[in-house]
Amino acid sequence: MPPQVEFHLVRTAEIVYPPSSATGPHPVAVQISGHAVTVDVTAVEEVAVHSLGFRVVNRHPTRSGTVSMCFNPAPEPNLRFWLDEPTRTAHGPVRLDWPVTIRRGRSRQFVVSAHTKKHDVEWELSITVDWGAGLHQMTCRVRTTAETGMVRFSPDGTTSVAKIHAEPDRPEDSSARP
Repeated sequence: MPPQVEFHLVRTAEIVYPPSSATGPHPVAVQISGHAVTVDVTAVEEVAVHSLGFRVVNRHPTRSGTVSMCFNPAPEPNLRFWLDEPTRTAHGPVRLDWPVTIRRGRSRQFVVSAHTKKHDVEWELSITVDWGAGLHQMTCRVRTTAETGMVRFSPDGTTSVAKIHAEPDRPEDSSARP
């Protein structure tokens, strides 16, 4: 029986681009560069997780927009993906040894952070699992932005200029740390 797999964006923004942009005037929920996506796997029967990966679907330069943000604490990632350089990945502070076995009735959370320095990127996050019926891949479509100059909307209706990052973050590879 397949495991239950849930994908969650840990920190998101709601971007409203000008009507002349490709997305039109409708709000779009996106992930902010460097923030986490969690993949929660609950094993109905024993499961072996073989990999987490990504594929860039669409990439375009950032455009100015207005943003409302939702913040939650960001857990330390297991993996980091660089969406501007789609072959680059690095282990996060929390390492994984593949395959990862999840015993029947147990759950495991995997944390991925995606980084882009200059783009809005649509990408697919995939997890490959084996629950006895062979390898199966499950995917989730995510959009991540490098927008930095944003407008914060408060519940009382006021706005203020917010900087999410001085520039989009680009952490060093964990292998380069002492």
